[in-house]
Amino acid sequence: YALQDDHRKVHAEITAKAVEYQKTKEKLALLEHEIIPQAQQTLDSLLAGYQVNQTDFTDLLRTQLSFFQYQTQYWQALTNTQQILAELSAEVGEELS
Repeated sequence: YALQDDHRKVHAEITAKAVEYQKTKEKLALLEHEIIPQAQQTLDSLLAGYQVNQTDFTDLLRTQLSFFQYQTQYWQALTNTQQILAELSAEVGEELS
């Protein structure tokens, strides 16, 4: 019974890590393909508006700060994804990619 319990425990850990990995991959894709490009477009638009005195400097700074925060979230998600992948690799005993 102890061996079966250990097997179930390891299986549950691997399943939980796989779900966590999938969630971080989805967040990473959302940031990379939707959120950051949209934030970049907004920033570019506000910068162009600021250069012709149609946008407030404070709005430009807020938008730039948001853009940097999204980039930071992207790098954190990428780091988390790689860390979870390394943990999964250790659990299954072979390198995953």
